[in-house]
Amino acid sequence: MVTLYWYGEERSFADEIMLAIGDSLDWLEEDTGAVLLEPIEIYLYANSQDLQGSMIFPHEWTGGVTYPEYRCIVIGFGPEDFDWGKRVLVHELTHMVVHQITSSPYGGMPTWLDEGLAMRSEGPLAYYFVTLFDRAIANDSLISVQSISSPFSAVSELSYLSYAESYYLIDYLITTYGKDKMFSLLETFGEGASYDGALMEVYDFDTSDLNQQWQEYLSPPVEQAPEPEEESAETVSEGKGINPALAGTLAALVTAVLLLLSLATERWTWRRG
Repeated sequence: MVTLYWYGEERSFADEIMLAIGDSLDWLEEDTGAVLLEPIEIYLYANSQDLQGSMIFPHEWTGGVTYPEYRCIVIGFGPEDFDWGKRVLVHELTHMVVHQITSSPYGGMPTWLDEGLAMRSEGPLAYYFVTLFDRAIANDSLISVQSISSPFSAVSELSYLSYAESYYLIDYLITTYGKDKMFSLLETFGEGASYDGALMEVYDFDTSDLNQQWQEYLSPPVEQAPEPEEESAETVSEGKGINPALAGTLAALVTAVLLLLSLATERWTWRRG
C-alpha cells in the first residue's frame, strides 16, 4: 500500500522510515479504525531545501506536503533530522488516510478534525503547544470550535493554538465517546454530510453544543467553601477565653488581696488616730 522513493542514503535509512510508516498506520487503525483505502507514494527529499526547490512558491517553513487527489506525499529530511522528519511524515500520512475516507464531491470536513487527528498521530504534544493551550484556558481565551472548523489563522500564535485545541478536541471525543464513533464521523463526512449534520448523526449534538461541552470539560470544578461549624458557648469560652477553673482561682485570689489591703488600711488608720 506504500511505495517510498528516496536518494542519497543507504537502504537501511529507507527501511527505518518504512518501519515508522507501518507503526503509525497500525496505531492510527487501533486509535480510530481508519486505514488506507488505496495505495500511496511517498517522495523523500534529502532535506527541506531540496523539497522547497522542487515546489512553486513554497513557504519557508514547508517540510512536507500531502496531495490527496494524487495519493502522493512529498517530504524532505535526512538521518540527522529523523525524529523531526518522522513526526512530519506521520502527520502527513494521517492526512492521507483521513482524506481517503472522507473524500466526497458534496462537502468537506472541519479543519479541527483533519488537523487534530494528524497532531494526535504524532504522539505527545510538543511543549510550546501545551503552554499556549494552558495559557488560553487560564485567560479564558480559547478559540471556539466553530472558528477552528475553518482554515486556521495566518497569525502564528493563533495558528499554533488552533493546532493545540484540535489535538485536545480529538482526544476529548475519542476518550469520551470511543474510537468507533470517531470512525463513524469520518465515514459520515465521506457521505457528504455537513459539519453539524455529521455531528448530529453520530453524536447527537452540533458544533455549538460540542463547543459548550468541551469548554465545560476543560473548566476546573469550582470548589465550594465548607460551611463553618457552629460552636457551643462552652467551646468558645474554653477556646478563646480563660479556663473557667483558672478564672475562679484568680478571682478568689484578687478578692483575698483586696480584703487584706482593706483590713491593713483600716488598721493603719486606727493606730495613727
